[in-house]
Amino acid sequence: MTAVPRDAPVWSHVTSTIDNCLGTDCDDYKECFVVKARRKAQEADVVVVNHHLFFADMALKEEGFGELLPAVDVVVLDEAHQLPDIASTFFSETLSSRQIQEWCRDTRAENLIHAADVPLIRDHLSELEKAVLDLRLAMDAPGQRAPWSRLRDRPAIVEFVDAMLAAMQELEKLLELSAERSTGLEAAYERLIELRMRLQGLQQPKADVVQWYETFTRSFVLTSTPLDVAAPLKRCMEAFPCRWVLTSATLAVGDSFTHFTSRLGLDEAKTLQLDSPFDYWNHSLLYLPAGLPEPQQYDFVSSMVDAALPVITAAEGRTFMLFTSYRAMNEAAELLKDELDYPLLIQGDSPPRDMIEKFRSLGNAVLLGTASFWEGVDVRGEALSCVIIDKLPFAAPNDPVLEARLNTLREQGRNPFAEYQLPHAVITLKQGVGRLIRDQADRGVLMICDNRLRTRSYGYTFLESLPRMPRTQKLEVVQRFFSRDKLLHTPKQSASDLSSTDNISADNPS
Repeated sequence: MTAVPRDAPVWSHVTSTIDNCLGTDCDDYKECFVVKARRKAQEADVVVVNHHLFFADMALKEEGFGELLPAVDVVVLDEAHQLPDIASTFFSETLSSRQIQEWCRDTRAENLIHAADVPLIRDHLSELEKAVLDLRLAMDAPGQRAPWSRLRDRPAIVEFVDAMLAAMQELEKLLELSAERSTGLEAAYERLIELRMRLQGLQQPKADVVQWYETFTRSFVLTSTPLDVAAPLKRCMEAFPCRWVLTSATLAVGDSFTHFTSRLGLDEAKTLQLDSPFDYWNHSLLYLPAGLPEPQQYDFVSSMVDAALPVITAAEGRTFMLFTSYRAMNEAAELLKDELDYPLLIQGDSPPRDMIEKFRSLGNAVLLGTASFWEGVDVRGEALSCVIIDKLPFAAPNDPVLEARLNTLREQGRNPFAEYQLPHAVITLKQGVGRLIRDQADRGVLMICDNRLRTRSYGYTFLESLPRMPRTQKLEVVQRFFSRDKLLHTPKQSASDLSSTDNISADNPS
């Protein structure tokens, strides 16, 4: 099943969601895999879940609808650097064309079985489905992600949204009268009210949320995301009197947790920063190649690939190349195909899990990936001995949620770059760097191809947040590291291998 894309239509036919699950009214309730798992969780001393299920449980408890997980004394949230983004997703309200189409499919089936004598339901379902398709055609080309305000008042958009609302209102009347015929029709009626309210809400701008849309080839998603998740998240946490431990290797920027705690509203949190258990000084090397163009220049990717090739050769493959965009990754892939003597694995050619397994088994591969490979990937041993990062991972400023949050900070007279963009990029870079050393015995070279680390004042913030390791601008030092003729065994020997002009100082960039 890992080969099936997450957005494949088949998933809606083989999965159940909170929208269409009948709960205790389902004939298979007692045999349901999820129900059995929840029963076991209620009896367990330790329960391990992902962040999304944990947040879902918090919401159910807060709203008084029971619980998925048992009451606990301690909550430990690992990879807590993800919490601000997960909370943003969790506290968002989403309306998608697929949600509406699936609702229409389910309701049509219920209508044919339990209310076949009400053909008007089928007629209005067809009207709603047509309006959804018309709305998608009236929107932008696939791959767009932008504020909903850019489309909301266009005449064609208004026309088709109004047509959707009109069909929904007629269906509400009919389903209200038919709801008592079956639990399925009753559930359809309740789901429709929720869908209609979300659509109406998107037509009413709000100051504390950003409303945005995303288009795909045949579908769209409309979302309302809170600008600030601190208040709702803090309210949820305070509702549960237990001890909270938030842990991650990448919570701090330099020595400060402020960026993380302020985003979550954790004003009185106790913080502790521990040194890495890995010996980065003796087991790793940071290579900052000199002479590369600025990242925004047209020849950056080709120059980066030229600089990376001798490093990959010295590493005998065994390399992750991490990119900040698909465009750069694909351009680099085309340049590398005819130059490499090692297996080349490119994100998108196969599922990520399969790619990692193949990378491990080959032992000399070069893997090219974007965001999903910057974290959560664990390759220990000599199969991964080099990580090459193309650019500092600043988030794209045209993301509608980020754009709205940055504008809010500006309106408050604050510095969005220093308070938001820079700390976020530092944490992301630390995640990418963390792919290199995964075990006490691991060794490797980290190559960062962005010369802004040396030419911009904020480069110091990045460098001070990374593990302490020797730095070099010289390719021969990298080759010597890999050849193992002169391994950097001790801090004293490491320093002697790097000349005074080669040992880059973050506060005096060379």
